[in-house]
Amino acid sequence: MQCAPFMKKFYLPGLFLLSFTILLTASFKSDNPTETVFRRINSEVLSHSEAYQTLREATSTIGHRLTGSENGRKAEDFTYNRFRRYGYKKVRFMPFEVESWSRDTVTLEVVPSQSDNFRQLRAVSLAHSPVNAQLKGLIVDAGNGLAEDFERMKDEVKGKIVLMNIGIVPDNTGKKNLHRSEKTALAIQHGATGVIMVNQVPNNVLLTGTASVTGQLIPIPAGLHWSGGRGDDTPMDEGRAKG
Repeated sequence: MQCAPFMKKFYLPGLFLLSFTILLTASFKSDNPTETVFRRINSEVLSHSEAYQTLREATSTIGHRLTGSENGRKAEDFTYNRFRRYGYKKVRFMPFEVESWSRDTVTLEVVPSQSDNFRQLRAVSLAHSPVNAQLKGLIVDAGNGLAEDFERMKDEVKGKIVLMNIGIVPDNTGKKNLHRSEKTALAIQHGATGVIMVNQVPNNVLLTGTASVTGQLIPIPAGLHWSGGRGDDTPMDEGRAKG
């Protein structure tokens, strides 16, 4: 994983917000003489909008658009050229400085408490994890990773690797979920040495954004176990992990 500050181009994402903004504005009745113009614009958007087609083209031909990455640059060029194609003349890049993060390699191996037969699991690192980290330690299960979960087991977390759901399980509890970065922050506050989140998103769609609430690198490694849930016979709740 790499993280370094540099100057990066910035563009306004007006392309995908245009149709929504126009629709919202035109939906209110007004005595403004420009209402007729807005109605015509709204009709054009509803009849000939290219928003979803454009988004589909960008995601299928570019892939991820992580800021600071090569794909991010391609997305910026794509948007710039699309605005020019639509007839806008004064389109320009606005540079700003950003600390960029790029995913490299990660391994995750777990073993039950009374065994040395480590099993490798599919995993990806979460953004803003340390540039380099090697960790081996005991796993403690923090459930959904909410404040109440950490309060319940506050004396068990320090010096351990915390396992928690990225979502709420079961999902009918009415509890409000926290962002993965907030769960990671709670783990850090309670002295955890690492974080393993279990993915519950259907079809193994990975929520692999940042694990940092500040946008800076976090002090402990954080990864997402790519399983679709805990029902894959993975002995993680009480055991050891290394990676």
